[in-house]
Amino acid sequence: MFLQALFMVPWMVVVLRIAGVRRALAHAAVLGPRSLDEEADVVRAAQRVVAAAARHGVVRGSCLPTSLALQRLLGRRGIATRLRIGASTDAGAFSAHAWVEWRGRPLIDGAGVRDRFHAFGDLPGPALPRER
Repeated sequence: MFLQALFMVPWMVVVLRIAGVRRALAHAAVLGPRSLDEEADVVRAAQRVVAAAARHGVVRGSCLPTSLALQRLLGRRGIATRLRIGASTDAGAFSAHAWVEWRGRPLIDGAGVRDRFHAFGDLPGPALPRER
């Protein structure tokens, strides 16, 4: 999975630059069935390897390509996620951030990301299954 993540982060950088956000979103999400326990194991492993690939890969990934890579990696394993993009004006300075949520839980960044950034709302993407 780490080798896939090493490839996926730079790939999403290229997709974003060439095709734009809309096509990158469509490219990142794929759905399929999986048990909750299996999903949790895969999610934990995927967020570790994608974060490592973004930090140590040939191309360092910012939050958006890293998030799209994580969404794609999980989607290819049948795990539905939601991409979030939010903004903050902490200390008067505007900043934006992208992150992935699985079953309402932020991945890689942790739960505090929702306190720091106000999400813009739902982005176009696949229909998510109801929580079990």
